[in-house]
Amino acid sequence: MTFPAERMDAKVQRWSNFYNNGGHATQISRTIRSNTAHLGAAIAQARSAPEAIRRAVIVTSSLSKQAVTNVLNNAQNGIRPKPSFVQMYWLLQSFFSDCAEAGVSGSIVCRP
Repeated sequence: MTFPAERMDAKVQRWSNFYNNGGHATQISRTIRSNTAHLGAAIAQARSAPEAIRRAVIVTSSLSKQAVTNVLNNAQNGIRPKPSFVQMYWLLQSFFSDCAEAGVSGSIVCRP
């Protein structure tokens, strides 16, 4: 979210090249919604904009909002959650804590 400005030029230059998959050259163009000639300036402006909204999103199909709700409701009724749920819960709490510390809006996209 706060990549050093002096390292951005090398990253921006990569956007005018084809995608490289693990050291293997491809013929896949990188997709962006900007003219690559002005991309560096646009990124610099966005990075310094005080009204910029920074987001970090976890996208997973292995998590269900209803399943989490059920486990939390069961916990309120004295049914202990599985250790794997407790671990997942603490990992997500850490994610949201780190987001808050960095001034980032964190969210999770999962199954209903």
